[in-house]
Amino acid sequence: MTSRAQFVTEKVDFSLGIHSESEIFSVRSGIPMHEAFEQLYGLLDGATAAVDALAMEGGGVQSPSPLWSISINLNMAQALLEAMHSGFICNRQPGSAQ
Repeated sequence: MTSRAQFVTEKVDFSLGIHSESEIFSVRSGIPMHEAFEQLYGLLDGATAAVDALAMEGGGVQSPSPLWSISINLNMAQALLEAMHSGFICNRQPGSAQ
């Protein structure tokens, strides 16, 4: 039986604000790529929905909540993407632990 290497995420710490000095959130290591991609899709879908809501409101000046959703979802998506990329790179290098 041939075993296939399962690509997983590497841990990535992040914060949700540009003024934060501490990275209090993290993407866990060891998450299978297919699950990470599903989560990434959900985060990007949420950001897209928020952008669509802003467009429908004519700029979104009256309701700041979609703006926060865009910021949070995109920050989380970026951290997840970084973790997935790091996991892929780490697992495809010769001699890396599988």
